[in-house]
Amino acid sequence: MFEYKNFTNQFRRLMMTVSIVMLAGSSMLLAAGKTWPDFSATNLEDEAVHSSDLIGRPAIIIVTPSEDAAESTERWIEALRRELDESEFVVRTLITLDLPFFVSVDMAISDVRDVVPADYHDQTWVIDSEVLEDALGIEQGSSKAAVVILDSEGGIIEISHGSLTEQRLQTILAAAGELKRSESR
Repeated sequence: MFEYKNFTNQFRRLMMTVSIVMLAGSSMLLAAGKTWPDFSATNLEDEAVHSSDLIGRPAIIIVTPSEDAAESTERWIEALRRELDESEFVVRTLITLDLPFFVSVDMAISDVRDVVPADYHDQTWVIDSEVLEDALGIEQGSSKAAVVILDSEGGIIEISHGSLTEQRLQTILAAAGELKRSESR
């Protein structure tokens, strides 16, 4: 059984925002100008969901590649909530889990379901961490979050991986501002 004690303590506050834990795949390395990968997943209500569900509105995805990245994710969420109007963007936190062979997806979903408030179960998805980390070029098990900005068609506008710094925040905010202007034309 996983030890989610630290996960629970650090992520309980995070779950005020919508979370995704995904289970699916793509092996291509993604960069700005590329399209978000096609994948299927299962949400915490045991419903099938798809990457296409993120299409239709600009999205800011905060990828959390490990338990150790919880603090980094929380800082990004707080900064983005302060600086951006959430009504203009779909904001999601994508938590990736690296499951050992003896832990089933159902067990992981059950454990995550215990941590995520019920209001967010339909918006919380599950994936093998290596797939998304490989696709985004994030070191597996990294202790730093990554922020990905998608346009309404699923095109990747910007990726920033690392601790929240003023420079990284300004890069993300500039990309979000440009996206907002181009989407309103």
